[in-house]
Amino acid sequence: MPTPPLSKQVAEATVALVQQHVDAGFKLGGTPSAVEAAGRAAVKAGVVKSVRTFVTRYRAALDNFDLAAKPAEPKDQFTTYETIHAPLSKPRVRVQAITHAAPPEGPIVRVLGIGDVHCKPGRTHEPVILAARHAAATKPDRIVCIGDYASLDSCSFHPAKGSAKDSERPAFHEELAALEDSLEAFDSECPADIPRDITLGNHEHRAWRMANADPRVAGDFPLRIDQAFSRYRWKTHEYGKWLYLYGVGFVHVPLNQMGREYGGKHSENTIGNDATHSVVWGHDHRFRHKTVAKLGPNNRITLTNLGTCMPWGQVEDYNVGTTGWTYGVADLAIQNGIVISARFYDQLELRALYG
Repeated sequence: MPTPPLSKQVAEATVALVQQHVDAGFKLGGTPSAVEAAGRAAVKAGVVKSVRTFVTRYRAALDNFDLAAKPAEPKDQFTTYETIHAPLSKPRVRVQAITHAAPPEGPIVRVLGIGDVHCKPGRTHEPVILAARHAAATKPDRIVCIGDYASLDSCSFHPAKGSAKDSERPAFHEELAALEDSLEAFDSECPADIPRDITLGNHEHRAWRMANADPRVAGDFPLRIDQAFSRYRWKTHEYGKWLYLYGVGFVHVPLNQMGREYGGKHSENTIGNDATHSVVWGHDHRFRHKTVAKLGPNNRITLTNLGTCMPWGQVEDYNVGTTGWTYGVADLAIQNGIVISARFYDQLELRALYG
């Protein structure tokens, strides 16, 4: 049966709920927007089954009844004061010393963080399947993969041409097919209404470098990578560029002023010294979560490395020393620009829960 048309009563109630969130401080074009925030409230109240349904109702109210929430009115910039003439007295100045800061305010947003997957031909898709099942069970507000989902060894410049290492590399079309299979495996288990973002890593960036070096052969490689992610509802973000969500910066790995990656055994120390906001990244395959103090009462940022989502115990052939790598996903709770908690689920734990 076709979906019945939206009644004016439902349309007015939908717009009114959005207006309440606009008046509460959400912006119509913000992240999250007032419409999305109202949609989540409607889902919790049992009015609709999904945020997407609520957004559809709001659009129908605009199209069919010309109803829409109004932006919040700007506050007055000027205040008129009455002039009072009184005799001058010696001023007494008191300065209140602040010994603590008020607790953070605002909604708590839950993000499922997925570290480096390093998908390759012949490698099992079990890690992303378990990650998708965890998303289905916990229903986060958003999913962010931190990049290096595909290894793209076919586009690497490291092996010398004609070497044995060079001859062992898979072809690009084989790696693209493995990427499609992995994305499909994730998509088949993950709810479709959870937004998905990926901050492309240096391994995906290999396709861009190859296209620049040999455009006649590899000129369409970046487009094909972008299309693969788009087909499975992933929004891609350029390598090295920041994705800001809820006041927290997500990036595959922070780059310094020379365009080089922050690295080393304790890279988080350097990142913490330079960062002015909380950071979530990946790249070195070790889960870490720490708080960095800044000057001021309880002024701080958080640093979270998501580790890797490769098969448990997998070590890449370029690693010749100790690893300490972690395998799994992380549940992040974000409030007011701070990752107030980061719960890491090891892949063995995920296998016991959803295997």
